[in-house]
Amino acid sequence: MHYLIFIPNETRQSRDVMTDAGFGSLLQPGEPDPLVFPLPGAGPDGKPGVLVLPFSSPDESRNPQPGYMPARQTWKQLPESNCWIGWQTESPPTPTELARSIPLPFAGPSITLGDGQEWMIPACMDQKHVMTPGPHGWTTKDKPRWPDLYTKAEPVLAMVERNQRDEIEFDFGLAAEFLTDLLVLNFRLTPEIVGVFELLDQDNLPRLSAIATDFVRVMTLIQELAQKKQPAPNS
Repeated sequence: MHYLIFIPNETRQSRDVMTDAGFGSLLQPGEPDPLVFPLPGAGPDGKPGVLVLPFSSPDESRNPQPGYMPARQTWKQLPESNCWIGWQTESPPTPTELARSIPLPFAGPSITLGDGQEWMIPACMDQKHVMTPGPHGWTTKDKPRWPDLYTKAEPVLAMVERNQRDEIEFDFGLAAEFLTDLLVLNFRLTPEIVGVFELLDQDNLPRLSAIATDFVRVMTLIQELAQKKQPAPNS
């Protein structure tokens, strides 16, 4: 089921409501305007405002009822915001419903996150093998599939490798920001919504950081370090 957003002390019923409240990144070009419903009575914070359905599903049964019904809904205030997000308690949003497109813009492995659902994380350092002609025939040249993501992943991979070598502590802040940016690329999420859904935590961030950068390289390093720690065989 899709989610609703409650914006308190608001009366406008236009697309600008989403943008002005900081949710413009949830909207996509060419889509219909979000549905905005007035809520003259008390909302989740006890104040009037508007309820917004940022985007809708072709399957009407998966669209939440436009109303504040706390007995059947779960509502949580977004961090550092006076806005709230809510969904049907028995039918929370799924990754498929929140996908920005099908197929997703950036491919990668599907990983179970903190909410128990599988979300596709872009494989940032994925390479494509470009064929180029030369004097001795065709040769293969490796090229990043998404150069911008490759660049974004480099400092995270360096941090993960240094952490494995016990040179530095794992930087959970860097990892959380990196993984959140990746989730937002594929799904109708904001950093605040990622936090409310509790998708990332200190248990899954180290593994996710390796998977989203260069999992094979990290695992090879772990194996090499483990072998170095093994005692030498007796002669």
